[in-house]
Amino acid sequence: GPVCFGEISLRHMGAYNGEPHQIFHRDKPHWEEHPLRMDYMQLMVYLTDVDEGTHCFSISPESVDDPIVEVAENVERNGTVDLHGPAGTVALFNIAVPHTATLRVTQRERKTVQAYYGHRSRPYLSDCSVIPPRFSRHDPDPEVRAFYGNLNKTTRTYLAAFDPPTG
Repeated sequence: GPVCFGEISLRHMGAYNGEPHQIFHRDKPHWEEHPLRMDYMQLMVYLTDVDEGTHCFSISPESVDDPIVEVAENVERNGTVDLHGPAGTVALFNIAVPHTATLRVTQRERKTVQAYYGHRSRPYLSDCSVIPPRFSRHDPDPEVRAFYGNLNKTTRTYLAAFDPPTG
């Protein structure tokens, strides 16, 4: 079915002197009724250069033909891949696939923009972002309003306070 905007976030990971670590996780469970088992996907853009000497995004690959297993079993079975690249590098992935921010000892920072997209017929992803009324209510194009129309609680609260319906 038609897709929708879910949320957007900016992430800053600063210098770090602790133990390197990874905490693989799934942001949401698989949507098993979907042919790709995908409820939401994330588009992540590196705003800084990322290499073996910085924090990075890591993923444990998973095929739609594989049985769904616990995160640790998936990591053991399929291994992990670190994404390195210059600023502007993009990752697009199913948020149900195990992934993590890999923390490394570094004096360099990592900055990203992370946007999430899902299905209009499914529940919203989280309450982390506010969708501006310019997109969800006031755009002259009904398709734009529909794309931004899967409103979370935070957006509904914002709209009630600052952009109440008229008439």
